[in-house]
Amino acid sequence: MSEAEQLLAHEISNMCEPTIARHCKVPLAQCQYDALSSFIFNVGPGAFANSTLLKLLNLGDYHGAADQFLRWNKGGGRVLAGLVRRRAEERAMFISGIQPVNDQAFLVVGEKGESVVKLQTSLNLHGESIQIDGIFGPHTEDAVKRFQAKSGLVSDGIVGPRTWEKLEEKS
Repeated sequence: MSEAEQLLAHEISNMCEPTIARHCKVPLAQCQYDALSSFIFNVGPGAFANSTLLKLLNLGDYHGAADQFLRWNKGGGRVLAGLVRRRAEERAMFISGIQPVNDQAFLVVGEKGESVVKLQTSLNLHGESIQIDGIFGPHTEDAVKRFQAKSGLVSDGIVGPRTWEKLEEKS
């Protein structure tokens, strides 16, 4: 192992690993751990500990956290091409570890198929009265927004992990 590789391994084990262990409260896939290590190595433990990325991650919002990588693209107040590229790579690495809850996909208006049938059925079990046709149209979107608002979620009409979790709870 070269001297540079030894120094990098030392920094990761003495700075990145303890920072992740201390601050991350959610399970991480190895690729997410690696992306966070790269990020922390670059911005420092203090910046990471106070970041919106960490706050969203600890709320279980893996996609929101992933999007935060892209905001850290400045040096000296200027957007730097190298940081834009680095953050895009860290984000891609982080996102590759995100698994949908119970293998359910994100659903938005325009989607069709069995996942939408499951969504519509679940919404009806939670008090909605929508047609179960497998098409995520405006009526399904309105029902999703009502359900999200009633469940204390962001009422955006997008069915992601938190909405699926709430739908799977007993009504």
